[in-house]
Amino acid sequence: MEEVEGITKFVEEVSPYLRCPVCQKVYRDPVISKCGHTFCRQCVSSITHCPVDTVQCDNTQLVVNRLVVGQIESLQIYCKHGVIKKNGELIADSTGCPEITTLGDRAVHEGSCPYAYVSCPNGANCGRIRHKDLDLHLTQCTFIACAHKKKGCEFVGAQNEVDEHLLTCYHRGSLSDSVTEEINIISKENDSLKSQMKMLNERVYELEKFKQDANRQLEKTTSLLISLQQQIDQLTSRLPQALSSNPQHHHRSPSISSQSEITGVSFKPHHARRSSSPSGVSERWEMPFQFKCIGTLRGHQDAVWCLCAFRGRLFSAGGDCVIKVWNLDQLAKGCVGSFHGHTDRILCMAKYGSKLFTAGADYTIRCWDTETGDQIETREGGHDNIICAMAITGDFIFTSSLSVIKVWKIENLSLIHTMGDLNHWVRALVLSPSKDRLYSGSHNAINIWEASGSFESLGTISHDAGSVYSLAVTRLYVIAGNSGTYNRNIHVFSASTHEFVTHLSSHIGTVTSLVTSLSGRFLFSASQDSNIMIWNLETMLPIQTLSRHQGQVNTLALCGNYVLSGSEDHEIKVFRYFQLQ
Repeated sequence: MEEVEGITKFVEEVSPYLRCPVCQKVYRDPVISKCGHTFCRQCVSSITHCPVDTVQCDNTQLVVNRLVVGQIESLQIYCKHGVIKKNGELIADSTGCPEITTLGDRAVHEGSCPYAYVSCPNGANCGRIRHKDLDLHLTQCTFIACAHKKKGCEFVGAQNEVDEHLLTCYHRGSLSDSVTEEINIISKENDSLKSQMKMLNERVYELEKFKQDANRQLEKTTSLLISLQQQIDQLTSRLPQALSSNPQHHHRSPSISSQSEITGVSFKPHHARRSSSPSGVSERWEMPFQFKCIGTLRGHQDAVWCLCAFRGRLFSAGGDCVIKVWNLDQLAKGCVGSFHGHTDRILCMAKYGSKLFTAGADYTIRCWDTETGDQIETREGGHDNIICAMAITGDFIFTSSLSVIKVWKIENLSLIHTMGDLNHWVRALVLSPSKDRLYSGSHNAINIWEASGSFESLGTISHDAGSVYSLAVTRLYVIAGNSGTYNRNIHVFSASTHEFVTHLSSHIGTVTSLVTSLSGRFLFSASQDSNIMIWNLETMLPIQTLSRHQGQVNTLALCGNYVLSGSEDHEIKVFRYFQLQ
């Protein structure tokens, strides 16, 4: 991110949370250090200890804070051609550009701004000229050179004066010099083309040689594959005879059974250990177990930010503004449908009955019919900032943004109530298992609200672990994924007393998503470090790490014996439960 201080006038005062603790300027290329705090990449390389908590900084393990990058790029600024510097401060220029843009779109606008200053092609004597005024200036410019300037004529003047001068210009008949110059230019271009042609011929020869070598290698590989296939066919033909001669192999071994199930990608359960019915029956997972990746869903053209699985289908959305639909029983078919309507990133979604609700960076809330893909309701301008999170009860939809939570009527998306003045961004919303309480996560706080009608505050869990990016709630615990600590960024609190219980240490970087099993015994966490962790909440110990993504994992969804994850790498991974013997 380029330097912005000193040449940029922001529409509103920049939040201190978007300024580097070292240089006190708006973050440039923000990264998360080992201490868990965010700094400019250049600043963190110049310090040995964190200025916030004096913890030693390890600059060899830095993670890009993409969420802060997005917030900074969304800051509104005045076009630089619409401000002037006076007494050391930037003020609005009444004759300049009135456009307000965002920091992320700044280069696009300012590259084509009609108020940008340009130079007159006739010379620097004309001073600075607005781009929009250049055509008018050229009709009045008094520094237009004679057409025979290259031949030595030094006459300059207005266009009408030049036209009169050309009738008697001394240099108009001396064409030999110009012809000679043209010949020299063409000769140089010809030599350059000959040199390029020689290089291309040499390159073609090298490519032809490489092609021949590749063809020979392909023939050898093909021959080897044919030989291996013949051996497999021979062994397969002998297998029935071998089994019939050995009664101990009449029954399939557990290892063969497990392997055959791993290769399948169907969501139809085999030896199911967890009910996927909507009745909410708890899973019957038994230790030891593990999850294995059995497939990858590709189709999104940008980061996947949210997932929702129900009624045999998976809904996914993200930075490409498209909601994609996948058949969970026939994942091999790929995407089976798409919903279009959003104009910016889709960051959250939730379902109720046959309806799917989505929201994101275009400030709108949309309701979809999951059977037809039609939009049922749309609430434009639902928030004044990016909508970060969403939760649904039987009657209400809760959405959150910068310092505010709004409550909407589920039938028509009419606004019912607003909870404001919260600690900075509210990035996480989750309902209690009984659906009567709403938990919201913001900076150094988890707020608890009545969720059935009064929406009054029921308390606050305060902490010093930084911003809350994800939440999960069980009967026993409130679990928060934070950004302000290094390698201790999952904090567990008692659901009844709100006292701190413990922290879960493993992830490096912000914990972006949390989801618990139906029984509340197991926790799944995702992070900017590209990993997914599985935890035993009875022992508070990790069970397994899943490392299959090539970018930060943004979202998780649990469906029966399956865990699905969406990432910055544009992919959705499918993991399945397997019992270990």
